[in-house]
Amino acid sequence: MNFSATVDVKTMLVAVRRGASLIRRGNLPILEFLRLSATSNRITVSGTNLDCWLDSAFDAETASGDVLVSGKELERALGLMPNGAAASLALEGSKLRITSGRVRFDLPTMDPADWPKFQDPEKPSTLRAQAKELMASLERLRPAICTESPRPYLMGVYLDFAQDRMVATNGHILGWEPGCWTLEDGGDAKPLILPIDTL
Repeated sequence: MNFSATVDVKTMLVAVRRGASLIRRGNLPILEFLRLSATSNRITVSGTNLDCWLDSAFDAETASGDVLVSGKELERALGLMPNGAAASLALEGSKLRITSGRVRFDLPTMDPADWPKFQDPEKPSTLRAQAKELMASLERLRPAICTESPRPYLMGVYLDFAQDRMVATNGHILGWEPGCWTLEDGGDAKPLILPIDTL
């Protein structure tokens, strides 16, 4: 396991905040970590809560390697460094050392081999939708979306492609909106629940 990079603090902080937004405290400590993977002086920051997966990439002055680092600790460390400054990251033992001027942080890491694997669907279908129209429909459904963790099967929006509609319920309110998407190449997609974290 190795990792080293020289980055712009402001640019990296934007990518880290995106990934850290998925972090939830739970029974799996690895979900509190972000994956930093670098190739050809480009770093990809990956985060997941197992319902939603997010990759955010940016260019770095130098970058190589792969490491898992505590997401909230990395966000906090970068947030305490001056915007526009350069920072160097280097793996030293089991800690990722971040330095910028006189500021230094040593953050806990894990082996990237332990990162959860994303399983691609056997027959993927691509949906196309206008972002504003889709978000407006989801906002109208928000009062009906369940937020109670003991009922995870209701915590999201059901996409019914056969009936071309979106449905949500919290057990008291039932809401639906017409679908505002098209299936690429006229494909056939199975219905699915879009989790609340994705929304």
